Amino acid sequence: MPLRRPLTIAAAAVCLLAVHPGAGRSQALLRPPPAARAAPRRQAAVAAELLRQARPYVRSAAALRAHSAAFPGEGAVELYHLRYEQVMPNGLSGMVEQRVFQIRSAAAADLFALDDVWYDTARSRFRLVTAQVLQPDRRSPGGWRVAGVGRDQGDLRPGGTGNQPRRVALPRLHAGDRISVLYELLPDDRHDWRLLGGKFLGNLFAFRDSFATVTTRYVLASRERLAMAQAGVGAPQMRRSRDGRWVGSWEAHDLPAFFSSPDGPSITDRSPFVQVSGFSSWAAMAAWYNRLLDQRARLSPAMERQLVAIAGRASTGATPEQTEAIVNRVWSYLSAHLGYRGNESGIHAYVPAPVGEVFRREQGDCKDGALLLATWLRAAGVAADLALVRTPDLGRLAPVTASGTAPATLAAFDHALVYVPATRQWIDTTAPDFLDTELPASDQNSLALIVRAGQTQLVHVPTAPASANLTVRRIQLQPTAGGWWQATGEITVRGAQAPAMRQRYAQPRQRRRVLANWLQGYFRGAHVDAVAVSGVHPAADTVRIRFAARIPPRPLQIAWVRSSFADTLAAESERRQALELPTRWRVESDWSLQLGDAGLCTRRPALPAYAHAGRFGGLTITSACTRGWYRVRYRLTQAARVVEPDQYDAFRAFWQSVDTALCARAPLPWGEPGTPLLASVSNSR
Repeated sequence: MPLRRPLTIAAAAVCLLAVHPGAGRSQALLRPPPAARAAPRRQAAVAAELLRQARPYVRSAAALRAHSAAFPGEGAVELYHLRYEQVMPNGLSGMVEQRVFQIRSAAAADLFALDDVWYDTARSRFRLVTAQVLQPDRRSPGGWRVAGVGRDQGDLRPGGTGNQPRRVALPRLHAGDRISVLYELLPDDRHDWRLLGGKFLGNLFAFRDSFATVTTRYVLASRERLAMAQAGVGAPQMRRSRDGRWVGSWEAHDLPAFFSSPDGPSITDRSPFVQVSGFSSWAAMAAWYNRLLDQRARLSPAMERQLVAIAGRASTGATPEQTEAIVNRVWSYLSAHLGYRGNESGIHAYVPAPVGEVFRREQGDCKDGALLLATWLRAAGVAADLALVRTPDLGRLAPVTASGTAPATLAAFDHALVYVPATRQWIDTTAPDFLDTELPASDQNSLALIVRAGQTQLVHVPTAPASANLTVRRIQLQPTAGGWWQATGEITVRGAQAPAMRQRYAQPRQRRRVLANWLQGYFRGAHVDAVAVSGVHPAADTVRIRFAARIPPRPLQIAWVRSSFADTLAAESERRQALELPTRWRVESDWSLQLGDAGLCTRRPALPAYAHAGRFGGLTITSACTRGWYRVRYRLTQAARVVEPDQYDAFRAFWQSVDTALCARAPLPWGEPGTPLLASVSNSR
């Protein structure tokens, strides 16, 4: 089975820390607390107690029903998947997981790998309890015997931080075997968690995984009553245990395997899931997290003066334009002096490092950079907030209930941005090549919790319209002595492609080579004589490239596209999941060819215009011949963002029709392709 990152995401999934281990900690936090020095004994006691509490839910692998007929049809079946989670007084949780698999074919035995034992190293320590291979006992009909045991081989990335898979080696498998794995994820008490104040930051648990599963069970126990919501599964069975704990239990049955597909829905869009938290509203979580950020955002007077000296301060009653100028100056400095580095370790998996340390080290992750930028802007007189972000790849959340409650969990988020209310700007500090007015496509249409007092709900990060992601090309071709063609042109790019263009043309000495590589995709042997670039240094939201080039004497083709849009946007013949496209965009192309005989324009008409528009976009192609110039123009718009499975055939057909229109050879109406100084209009791939 392919590796996957499961949905059961701890709150530590927030783009997480990006400084060296220990960076951002005070000296007091660097010294292990007394509890940490007694960790081995306490850890063993916690492990034993956690396993004792989970025992009523652990199933005998031998006693499970094979369920071999109706469901499912795969060669390796998960008969039972248990997650038992116990919330601890420090706000972390300990977990017991049991996975029982049935191998139903020789091929499945050869391919089976226990490769989805993921856990969060920022808050948990892995302990394998048992890993057994059971085989039918020939001496006892209907019985099972332990034929081998597995062993813990450690993390896939030893020394790494954050979510990663644990390697569990198994003996050779055969058709008919069962694998029973039981392991614990113990709260990591090597760190000081007092900053969390005992708050349970919540979790998400999806019932589907990469194996077809007969029964999945999620059990949650806590001393405090937690906020809970679920989607696609019934309400929990709640009870009060003898020792006063609240225990909730959910079950789902006959679950197909889930594998994510490129640009497809997340597991929460396709699986039953449970969402739990110690916060019963987004307002409560925003207020709590805002207080934590205030502690990490404190500036010394000297540092505040230093920051203001770099970028200035907004005047009272500043206009949006003046405010944006301050934002631009701050971001221009910070983007050049802040490097991304991730380290999902301890408390920093949840809370940014102090801004002073991030500024001095010039390193940080999304939370560190976002808090530093927001703090700096406030010091400069511009209101700004850190926003916790759930990117579209993570899928949906449980809706707010009719009573207004919601299990507001930090596990919902995997990124952090900065929001500037006065200018409605969203800034990603992990994308230094982007301007303060630009946002990576992966951030757009995200759900965000703006962290400030009084924020009561999630908001959507805006998605740029197609017109904001615009590429315009204008090329003129003129015959010269010796049969060569002189090409002059201008390429203008703004929006989604602008950061890549700025990066591609950043080095002046490389610009001719970069442009030649592009131009030779249209005309073999093209030689660039001159190129001028604007919008790179200094960076601007529009990148403009002007050039002059020569094209060798050979039968000429004017090629206005170089790739198949259907292959790029709708490569699959069918689709059972929604297609989620990262951006909407528009391309405008204008090719002009000077003819050797100006009278040709009057003797035959230009080709008929083409227009095709629909819900997914539109294409127009026009041509004209005046005063000895033959001109072909096209405008292509990709307007779709989400294509549902029942729309996919029509979506694919639309782009196939676009390719047909663009790729069909369209000879000039007065001559044949290849005629000297005439041209055919075609697609060159």
